[in-house]
Amino acid sequence: MDFNGNIICGILILTLWNGTLTVNKGVIYMLIGCVLLSLYNISQRYLTKKYSSFDVSMYSMLIGGILLVVYSPSSVRNIFSISFNSLILIIYMSVFPSIISYFFWTKAFEMLNIRQK
Repeated sequence: MDFNGNIICGILILTLWNGTLTVNKGVIYMLIGCVLLSLYNISQRYLTKKYSSFDVSMYSMLIGGILLVVYSPSSVRNIFSISFNSLILIIYMSVFPSIISYFFWTKAFEMLNIRQK
């Protein structure tokens, strides 16, 4: 079972927790997230055939950042009131767990495409 299968099993456990099927807004958001993550992974496989893994990762991060700014404009105004320590932690969390891990994930797709040729 792959990663998305584990996510769907987790959603089923949360949905059937009390023995009854309850679907609320949070469960629907999780299902939408599963579908979008699957589409993202499938698109990466095809995009790394044409572009480098660095390009695919950076454009993905750029599009995600733009969407975050569009849907949360108040956070942009609050950047200037954040303490220095909090800003360093935000930068650290964005660079190491996010950017580097997605770059290596995309690099793996690129290497997989090279091996399959």
